[in-house]
Amino acid sequence: MRKTFIFLSIVTMIFGIVFTILPLEKFGIAAAVIALIFGILAYRKSEIEQTRLPKYLSFIAAATLFAAIYFAFFTESEKVEVDKEFEQEKIQSETEAKQTLESEGL
Repeated sequence: MRKTFIFLSIVTMIFGIVFTILPLEKFGIAAAVIALIFGILAYRKSEIEQTRLPKYLSFIAAATLFAAIYFAFFTESEKVEVDKEFEQEKIQSETEAKQTLESEGL
């Protein structure tokens, strides 16, 4: 059971790190929480001599969780702004094209 928890903790931690790096921070938070839970469960199922790996896994999962929370809530995503000059030129060129067609009688 301990090995299963360790394996699941490693897999979900990798997903958490990948989702945190990619712009999917909310999925990174969920994966990091699950990895932290599996790390704690592996620690509780371990013998006294075998607690090193679950400790490190829990620590890395907690660090991933804090990084995902930081990226999700404290960083601003770049927003696309409407270029007003381009829109104005587009409207102007459309009206000029209509006038040209009307003057040619088409």
